Amino acid sequence: MPHEILPDWQKMREMLIVLSGKIETIESIQKLKGETFNIFSILKMERLEVETHSALIYEMLNPNGAHAQGNKYLDLFIKQVLVEINDFDLTHVQVGREEMTYDGRRIDLTIKNEKYFIVIEMKIDAGDQLQQLFDYKIHADFKGLATKLYYLTLDGKDASSGSTTNNKKEKTECENISFSFHIFIYWSGLKRVLK
Repeated sequence: MPHEILPDWQKMREMLIVLSGKIETIESIQKLKGETFNIFSILKMERLEVETHSALIYEMLNPNGAHAQGNKYLDLFIKQVLVEINDFDLTHVQVGREEMTYDGRRIDLTIKNEKYFIVIEMKIDAGDQLQQLFDYKIHADFKGLATKLYYLTLDGKDASSGSTTNNKKEKTECENISFSFHIFIYWSGLKRVLK
């Protein structure tokens, strides 16, 4: 029976069979290349946001990090992850982790130079706190620099309106970035730099 005249459920079934075959092929290739190896999963640390993800990204971005590569990894991060910032000067840059705000909150990652104050809030499993991103924006704006606010999650989901809105219903905007796309691209770029 030609595909065009098949009932919808049969068309769907055929598409699922084809898709299943493609998934199996991709999984086989990943196994052959060793791409399923994840040291964080082995050590049962894949969900420990502060102790693993935040610490590792901070160390890679920090010009004074143990990598001894100066601004090289930070420059790559800005070009591949924070793509809308095309005039970031690396001359006088500071990368911070767990920076305390005026109200006692802690910002996961900050990147500052003479023009920008970049805030990166990371969420793996934790939920948003009430007015969290809104308060981070106020804290950053108080520094008198151009504020850029990023929300880093596994899949690039939106921050909750409770986090981006204050009690007067004023809202702040933030850019969504993800581990599955942006950080993956960054690590891929690092591999090329390290070769």
